Amino acid sequence: TTVASTQGREIDWRTTPLTELVDYIIDTHHAFLNRELPILSELTATILRGHGAKHEELRQVHKLFHNLKSALEAHLIDEEEVIFPLVKDYEREGSTIALSKAVTISQELEREHDEAGEIIQELREVTQDYAIPPDVCSTFNSTYERLVELENTLVHHIHLVDDILLPGLQEELQKVQNQNLH
Repeated sequence: TTVASTQGREIDWRTTPLTELVDYIIDTHHAFLNRELPILSELTATILRGHGAKHEELRQVHKLFHNLKSALEAHLIDEEEVIFPLVKDYEREGSTIALSKAVTISQELEREHDEAGEIIQELREVTQDYAIPPDVCSTFNSTYERLVELENTLVHHIHLVDDILLPGLQEELQKVQNQNLH
């Protein structure tokens, strides 16, 4: 959603400074991913070892998850070390160069988000919407629940970045370019 409740207050991300949105993304989504990805890595390996003989789809779950994990780890670094500092530089100093770079680089972020979305969709298909077979242990169940939580977090993250942050940056760049014309 475009509105979130954080620290007891409602925030409409469409009207919030971009730096505040960036901080929220790092503190919420990135923190979740940094904590959850290693846990899910272990869990997907555990259920593959324990149930792979009877549930062949787990090989694909393991492979897809690790492809996603690898892509997300690089993506988080790109956001935290490249894009988000440019956004903060622009808002702090009014740097048109930082804004222009952020807009240019953001196209790659959108592509990466699309790729992550495709992997999430494949995971959902392979797991038949995370259906829990009757003959599995609680670790299997927990793994699928965590994969659903991962999916929900990623969908929200992609929405905030692709539908609010990046259009906000593009709008700011358009304003700056229009001001320079007059």
